[in-house]
Amino acid sequence: VEGHDGVGYDRQKRRIWDQYGEATGGRLVVEDVDPETCVFEGVDWVIGNHSDELTPYIPSIARRCGPRTRYFVIPCCLWGFGEKYTQKKHGKTRYETYLEFVRQCGEGAGFRVFSEPLRIPSTKNYSQIGVPNHLAAAEL
Repeated sequence: VEGHDGVGYDRQKRRIWDQYGEATGGRLVVEDVDPETCVFEGVDWVIGNHSDELTPYIPSIARRCGPRTRYFVIPCCLWGFGEKYTQKKHGKTRYETYLEFVRQCGEGAGFRVFSEPLRIPSTKNYSQIGVPNHLAAAEL
């Protein structure tokens, strides 16, 4: 959490959760998230860290949460809508093609999407940040 209020959802409890105190650990919830219907009203951010099958849905989840809600996602495991993502464009890696697909999901949901390389030890080391199209630069 590191200074930000929020709630974390995962479909199973993670071992690392035991290392957090009650203030943080009490906000980590074991629950499946239905990407078609879930809404986290009034949140500033929807964050998909290792969100696997939820990754392409993160922009639409963020859109349903409120007009100012942004999202941050690290596209890692390649999932489309309900199935593994297998497309590959000529001259690009499958991961580059997937990043483009996730970007299009964000743009289609009404976001300006920014990509940022991460300094993490992974071959899947890009993040995407989605900001609602209607927000002015001063509101970011």
